[in-house]
Amino acid sequence: MASMSYRTRTLIKAALGLLFITGLCLVAYFGVYAADKNERRAESKAREVLRFDQEQVTRLVLERDGRRTVVERTGRDDKGLFVWTLVEPVKTDGDNTTINSLLGVVDRLESERVIEGRDREPLSVYGLDPPRGKIVLTAKDAKSQSLLVGKQSAFDNRLYVQRGGDEEVLLVKGYVEDSLLKKTFDLRRKELVGFEKSLARRLTLGGQGDKIELEKEGEAWRLTAPLKDQADQGEVNRILDTVSNLRATAFPVGEKAGLEAYGLQPPATTVEIFLGPDSARRAVVLGRGTLKSNRGKTFARLQPAGPVAEVREYQLKNLQKTPFDLQAKAPLRFESRQVFKIKSASDKQLLVLEKEVEEQPAEPGRPPRTVETWTLVSPRSVKAESYKVNSFLSGLSGLQAVKFAGDKQKVDLGVFGLDQPTRTITLYGRDDRELGAVRIGKSTPAGTYAIGTARPQVCLLDGKKVERFLEGVKDLEAEK
Repeated sequence: MASMSYRTRTLIKAALGLLFITGLCLVAYFGVYAADKNERRAESKAREVLRFDQEQVTRLVLERDGRRTVVERTGRDDKGLFVWTLVEPVKTDGDNTTINSLLGVVDRLESERVIEGRDREPLSVYGLDPPRGKIVLTAKDAKSQSLLVGKQSAFDNRLYVQRGGDEEVLLVKGYVEDSLLKKTFDLRRKELVGFEKSLARRLTLGGQGDKIELEKEGEAWRLTAPLKDQADQGEVNRILDTVSNLRATAFPVGEKAGLEAYGLQPPATTVEIFLGPDSARRAVVLGRGTLKSNRGKTFARLQPAGPVAEVREYQLKNLQKTPFDLQAKAPLRFESRQVFKIKSASDKQLLVLEKEVEEQPAEPGRPPRTVETWTLVSPRSVKAESYKVNSFLSGLSGLQAVKFAGDKQKVDLGVFGLDQPTRTITLYGRDDRELGAVRIGKSTPAGTYAIGTARPQVCLLDGKKVERFLEGVKDLEAEK
């Protein structure tokens, strides 16, 4: 056989070397790493406090302070998470998040030390006779496991626990204490009204006065009763947020007492929300306690048959509105980023500012950025401080009517000093497109009058806010 070339011999040696290294790696993996991994897995499994399959658990019983709470699994939600119902001491919806979390904590519970039965002190030393709490898990096959919860070790704050029927006592991490020692309130659903805010299409509020009705047109809300007008979008969103955030802070012990005892019949206010194209209705009533034992507390109830729940006082205040509260009250509405030109005219001078926008190229490691520059072009040409202009626009957008003084088409504007305003401010977008204007009129002890393009009424504004705002105008005039 002809002798092999140098190249061929080199390739064969490299291949043999690679095979040798691969063999060493396989031996190391299966002989060391895999064995070590299996050993760690076995050790972890041996430390499991309770061994069970979460998918099979259908019932949980918790005992604490002599009170017993029972929850049963009733299905899954649209995200595939377990849904639970409280069946004892009262039948109601369970707090799915809390119950699923509790089940997960028990499933992951591992012992860090075992005190054998022959070595342990009396169970009362560990807070296990009687136990501070008890958890019983029942699976689909009706087999049950239990866990007794004791006190924390004074030495290292680890928690003493014991399996039901075992002699040995286990030590687990102390931070699980709150998760294992749950009361009935913890496992009850505390959210009163569950809904997706973006689906709200109609809203009504009713108290002792007229019912207020609002409807959503496109992305904006409008008042439809007892008057027709633009709605204050911020106020409507605050109502929706308040209702969606209604959560029980407590469930009164005497829930079966008459609704009159909680100020819910008649209620202080009723809120109805209609969702989606089929107008699915959610309704909740709120009131204040009328008994000596609950006076000063605020209660709510989902209609028609939800539980009575104590809620926070500010939530009732947020839902007690008058039609004026929900009317749009800004005489001028705009988005600051859309403003490219400002004219402020008084009997003394015309102030004009213009904005230029420059797109600066990206720097290494940074995205491109937009730089806005404001320039005072009248009564003189000088660069303006952007933060002062932005502050001025913020003050302008914050002007709100505290009262409407009449339809501007029907009243004598001279009475309010608006036939010859002290100042007129006009905003423009790109290409000198007018965005809106506001005229500032006479100031009185009650406030300052104004009319703007966003409202059909003469507005009475907070005089102090207007005064501060006009100081901002002077600051712009004083630019050097």
